[in-house]
Amino acid sequence: MHNKNIYLIPIYSFIIMIIIAWIMLMQPICHNGNITSLDALFSAVSSSSINGMTTVNISKEYTFLGQVVIVIATQIGAIGVITFLSIIFNIKKRKLSLSETIILNRELKNDESIKLKQKLKEVISYTLIIELIGAIFLAIAFIPKLGVNTGIWYAIFHSITAFCNAGFDLFGNTSLIEFSNNLYINIVIIVLMLLGSIGFFVIEDLIDCIKRKSIINMKFQTKIVLVTTVIIYSISVIILKISEPNLKFLQALFISASSRTTGFTTIDLAKTNSLTKLIISFLMMIGGAPRFNFWWYKNNIDCNYNVNFKRYNKKQKRYNLFL
Repeated sequence: MHNKNIYLIPIYSFIIMIIIAWIMLMQPICHNGNITSLDALFSAVSSSSINGMTTVNISKEYTFLGQVVIVIATQIGAIGVITFLSIIFNIKKRKLSLSETIILNRELKNDESIKLKQKLKEVISYTLIIELIGAIFLAIAFIPKLGVNTGIWYAIFHSITAFCNAGFDLFGNTSLIEFSNNLYINIVIIVLMLLGSIGFFVIEDLIDCIKRKSIINMKFQTKIVLVTTVIIYSISVIILKISEPNLKFLQALFISASSRTTGFTTIDLAKTNSLTKLIISFLMMIGGAPRFNFWWYKNNIDCNYNVNFKRYNKKQKRYNLFL
């Protein structure tokens, strides 16, 4: 395939995935009869792009199979882009530009010993392992409340949507408000959202640091992502508490984590004041670290531009973000 056509692979694949999900959601076996073709299309696009918005109540309007289609589309949408971009850059066999570096960690292209298939296998393996662990922890809380079958399915569904930062839930129009005071569920969901937002390469580096029992050789990107994440979380929690004095610390922490990437909520956002809505909107604009389908305002580019971590590499004749 010519280089100029390589970048069309993710686009074509994304469109095909949406069409397949749309057709499947339109099948009578996937919904309860109140779904229009536009509703199904909206759900297919939203899940494939890990957006999280929906025009219908997923838990009521879609059957179990319909919910399975949505969560599978979410899962594929979350890991699909990083996979395609890895293949693209491997085919092109060149160094990445500034914008491309935001998408893939520099080590993926610099270390000749790393095989692409192994790297992609690790991406998928880490994703499934983290989601499985998250589902087990959520099942402990959901099974006593919802029963075995429903509890297990809800645990799997919300573990995937939390880690993929999609924000779909099966609790109706109230999201996770009924769990606003449940410390256990809040912590599990927050950890899943956090792990999903910091990105695969940061997770991989943290695992390497644990294996080495040392953080001395922690990568620059990992340091930037972790530091900015802690700073953003801390500042946003404080500001949210000031804006909404009646907000509990756990609620403020959850909203801080969810607003940046996912879309879950444990409070009624319609009842918050204008300043709170503005803060949440700003957090949504900041988003998470480079991962999956994140593209625009991200930790790395924000932090690096603010502290001026860039220099001109005379040999490469272009600016580099990670040095």
